[in-house]
Amino acid sequence: MNRHEQRLRAAIRFLDALVRWKETSTDVIPDDTFEKYPDGGKWVGQIPNEYLRDGTIVELKTIRSVRPSRHKGKIGLFGAADEAAVSGRLSRLRLQLEILTSAKTKAGESGATDSPALDQTTNPQNGETNDGSIE
Repeated sequence: MNRHEQRLRAAIRFLDALVRWKETSTDVIPDDTFEKYPDGGKWVGQIPNEYLRDGTIVELKTIRSVRPSRHKGKIGLFGAADEAAVSGRLSRLRLQLEILTSAKTKAGESGATDSPALDQTTNPQNGETNDGSIE
């Protein structure tokens, strides 16, 4: 899973918990609350901060984390400032993740790579084919 997919999944978990329970913290983001983030998890705070800046959520109060790896450190408890905006953002994030994962699946099934395959087709910019002949 690349960084973009990881961040999409984290944002979806965060906003989904906010819709379900009306308040949430970043403790809902990891797959396993008992595990540490392999990369340290410094990126996790970016998720609520983005939504705080644009006014989608508000910080309700400071709480203690329930994750053992956080050693009961202080984190924010957040609520929706605009429930329609939260739902809309959640829908867009799910669509982005669906597009990303379906593209990865298709690329994996077809053997596609990021670079085009060389074949004997014509290069439209100069009229040369990949085998060196000119059309």
